[in-house]
Amino acid sequence: MSTPVQELQGVEKSDLADALLTIYPEQVLNEWFTKFAWGNNSHEQSVATRQKLIDRGQTLTVDETSVVNFFNEVKKWGFKNQQISPELVNNPDFRTTCLSLFEAWQGSSESKKIKTMGELMGFPGMGIANVSKFTAMTDPVFGAIYDSRVSIALRPLTYKDKIFFPTVGRRKTQSKPHYNASVMTQKKYRFRLAERYILFLQMLSEVQDRSQFDQNSKIEMCLFMIGE
Repeated sequence: MSTPVQELQGVEKSDLADALLTIYPEQVLNEWFTKFAWGNNSHEQSVATRQKLIDRGQTLTVDETSVVNFFNEVKKWGFKNQQISPELVNNPDFRTTCLSLFEAWQGSSESKKIKTMGELMGFPGMGIANVSKFTAMTDPVFGAIYDSRVSIALRPLTYKDKIFFPTVGRRKTQSKPHYNASVMTQKKYRFRLAERYILFLQMLSEVQDRSQFDQNSKIEMCLFMIGE
């Protein structure tokens, strides 16, 4: 489960934040934030819809059915009306794991956050792009979405001449280039991926401390637009 020590030796969240702010200074991030939009909605509508989901999560009754229904709403929002499969919705292990993740991301230790993410990513169709949407809507201050567009925006950030954060694969379209998925996004490395995701969030938190952004999710919205 643990990331090899030698791979991350000397890596500090402050160094990563330095690198990110060198690539994308705060002014650049602010400009991209004002352009954030999802689907065919305006910036204002997109931000308001996202905040409505977050507010729903904050007032949720903490039980399996409520959490699974909430995560299904998040998936429909984030994947253009796609829903969690009925097989998963009715799977007792999946339901228990969803509840565990929701509870862990309301203030638990980072080790519990990593553990519940890794466990949830073990189910079919539950990759980092899905699960990080759940964490971002549960805890927008620390959590943030990690999908193909965010990962593409992070590709210029390197460590020891290698892309540091894994790329979430994207199919080629007429207007967008193709990107192969990094090996770390494979299910067998899901706990390692969850650890790297936490380091991504720690980096964003460091950027938060140096800027006017008050949520990691808002910085992520900038990266999402950059990675278009």
